[in-house]
Amino acid sequence: MVMTSNIAESLNARNREARQIPIMSLLDYMMNLVMEWNNTNRMTAMSTFIGIGQKYHEVLKENSYLSQKMTVKPSTDYVYVVMDAEQRRNIVCMQKRECPCKRFQVDEIPCPHAMAVLDYTHIEASKYCSAYYTKEYFKKTYEVSVNPLPDETTWDLPTEVLDNVVLPPIVKGKPGRPTKSRRKGLYEYLYTETVIYGLCGKQRHNRRTCRNAQDN
Repeated sequence: MVMTSNIAESLNARNREARQIPIMSLLDYMMNLVMEWNNTNRMTAMSTFIGIGQKYHEVLKENSYLSQKMTVKPSTDYVYVVMDAEQRRNIVCMQKRECPCKRFQVDEIPCPHAMAVLDYTHIEASKYCSAYYTKEYFKKTYEVSVNPLPDETTWDLPTEVLDNVVLPPIVKGKPGRPTKSRRKGLYEYLYTETVIYGLCGKQRHNRRTCRNAQDN
């Protein structure tokens, strides 16, 4: 299974062209990029007028919409039976913040079943969200500024650093022109590419087991 990081993917997408420039210019570009992102996110947090971040507010709105057709039956003050549109029984514990769908305890934000309970009891949903989703924590994440690098002419470097010559590593290049785009892994080819065989026209199946493909 191929694991990826959203931060790494975002950085790779933005610095694709900058990778071709010298290392000092690349480092300066990356510093300015991180400084820009940090300031943008800080301004977003400062301009938020709701208790939780806008992204998680949208998640609550979507879960609230999905809960509209659910039926809630209270058992105790904190245990409720939620019947979804397919008449499946979901026992939601608001005290432990647990739901059979596991989204409540894993995401630490009310799932559609929990939102049905909150709408039934008229309780604010943000009280059952993780503290890390709140505006205060969002502001703390970006309150530390990224210090800009002063001009190179003002640097005070020791003599032993100036006399130290750093050479690039000796790397044996592979034959052929180097690729600039990321190569897809085997998992991506198996599960993201749509394969249509011959005159059959069906997708995502094995040609050897397809009767139409064998007949044609």
